[in-house]
Amino acid sequence: MIDILRFALLEVGIVYFLTMSAIFSAPRRLIARLPVLLALIYCPSCTGFWVGVLLYIAGFYPFAAHDALQGGACAGFIGMAIANAWHLALYQGSNYAYDDEQQPPQQEAQSAETKETLPHE
Repeated sequence: MIDILRFALLEVGIVYFLTMSAIFSAPRRLIARLPVLLALIYCPSCTGFWVGVLLYIAGFYPFAAHDALQGGACAGFIGMAIANAWHLALYQGSNYAYDDEQQPPQQEAQSAETKETLPHE
């Protein structure tokens, strides 16, 4: 039971760090410049799959597997399910990091102009 809880907590913590944390914002923006990786770095389910696979490789997968391919795939799908359930339960499917970081450039410029024209109190 402790191993399952450890796997789930590691999964959620790493997925949150990679997909939504402020401290990982700069690397996330760099990774998101490649269109192929944009969905991966902002999608908790997608990231959860690969984090599950990496946790399996690192030896944190709590279940027995017949071979490495089966164990890695199972860990990935379980990780994806855990990350998706966590994300839906706490954030109702919204990724605030994506909303903030993928704002189109013209909106950023307009918001900067608006801030300059607003009277300061």
